[in-house]
Amino acid sequence: MCLCFGGAALARLAGMSLDEAAVALGDENFKVREQAEQVIRMAGIDAYAQVARLAASDNPEVAARARRSLPTVLLEIDGDFPPDLAARLRRIDDFRGAQLEQLLTDLTGLKPPRPVTLIALHSHWQARRPDSPDATRKLNGLLESALLTGLRGDAVLTDLSRLRPERYEAGTLALVLDSLSKQRAEDLAPLLPLHDAWTRSHPQLLQLLQEGTQKAW
Repeated sequence: MCLCFGGAALARLAGMSLDEAAVALGDENFKVREQAEQVIRMAGIDAYAQVARLAASDNPEVAARARRSLPTVLLEIDGDFPPDLAARLRRIDDFRGAQLEQLLTDLTGLKPPRPVTLIALHSHWQARRPDSPDATRKLNGLLESALLTGLRGDAVLTDLSRLRPERYEAGTLALVLDSLSKQRAEDLAPLLPLHDAWTRSHPQLLQLLQEGTQKAW
């Protein structure tokens, strides 16, 4: 009976909605929970608020699976991504060393650039970096380098203006503002709305910028 029920439940997952997946995250069947989590991970940035609510669930299983899904929800992966790259991005926590370097090289080579995806990746590593950490520090360094490369170009400001800063780590946003101001030091005016909006969301941004090398603000 359990096997039959599991098969039927899995069959129902084929076209499940996000709401159905949210319920299925707590299903008694492990395979159902696994597939529901994949639906959540594929949900996209518009589902962020719902997934964030699930991450605060009283059900430990639901909360844990939703928390694991949040980084990939933030990545803004859509149909314009090469399928192989999209699949690798959704497994970002599995990559180390040369694999991660190749993934970031491929991501920064996209036309048009994807600064929002890079910001989400960097913010994710900022949030999960342990205190001891040579390996993770190296991963963070790779992401910083890729992010700074991806920030070049005027079109980036359009993407950044629609960011919801509360979803990202303050350290990441400080790095973005610092890098952009250096690249556009002769014309800070387009950056001031970003600076003001992001600082309202993260008051510690001012301190982070002052502690760094950027004094223009």
